[in-house]
Amino acid sequence: MKKLNVGSTLLNKIFKSKKSTLVSKILELGKTIEDPERMFSFSGMREDLSELLASSQTNEEKLYANYYLSMIYSKSYDYESEIISHSTIALELNATLKKLNQEQVFSLNHRLYEAYSEFNEHQNALEYLQAAIANANHRTQNEVSNLIALKAACFHEVGRYKEALQLNKEILSNPDLEEIKHLILNNLANNSYELGLMEDAEHYLKEMSKTDCGYPEDTFINKFNSIFQLAVLKFELGEIEKSTNLFQQRLKLAIDYGDCDYIEEAEIDIQQLYEKQLSQQN
Repeated sequence: MKKLNVGSTLLNKIFKSKKSTLVSKILELGKTIEDPERMFSFSGMREDLSELLASSQTNEEKLYANYYLSMIYSKSYDYESEIISHSTIALELNATLKKLNQEQVFSLNHRLYEAYSEFNEHQNALEYLQAAIANANHRTQNEVSNLIALKAACFHEVGRYKEALQLNKEILSNPDLEEIKHLILNNLANNSYELGLMEDAEHYLKEMSKTDCGYPEDTFINKFNSIFQLAVLKFELGEIEKSTNLFQQRLKLAIDYGDCDYIEEAEIDIQQLYEKQLSQQN
């Protein structure tokens, strides 16, 4: 019995050593991926992690392999399916193992939010964004507020306009988020429009057009776009003369800015407005 016990102990040590070695290899690759100063081959790293995942026998090994595969895929484009697969598995394994820290859990949920958003699966995106926010205690207040702004956008996408409106109003009252004020105003206009609050939608678009975005180009684009939305809103409300004036104002804005592409866009929109007016008359 003693020999058996000794043998069992040795086998356990060997097994633990093998497990530790595989986990260590995965974590070492993870350090390389996480280090912004380190250069590596995407395909090579992906193959190495995939091989380690294939060799994994324990849930801990599978957890870390899936976690870092999720991370490596998130650093390239058009791998949403892979991100969803590996991130979901990692979260499921971590629910039992509790090995990942809060930032890692946050990152997995945020990647899933982004991946599902790319697929326009907004209900799933909202679910994982809410999970990311729940694990964002270590983030700054501004970062959390930006996440809540994304949540409001998700609410809008799934038709929860009242909740989106309320959230956006709360975000707008935050003086530290001046850099995204024009985006929140645009969201508020869209929320109001969907709820049939046309006067409110107009108010938010007018406020949006006055917003200084910090850079001349950004400020111009913001005003150019907000005037377009105002013009379309006026057209839908049957205020054709006001709509026409706004489209003309937008063209003048583009001419003053001196960008040929925007001038052409404004001219095309005026022509399309004219054609719509003719079609309605007929």
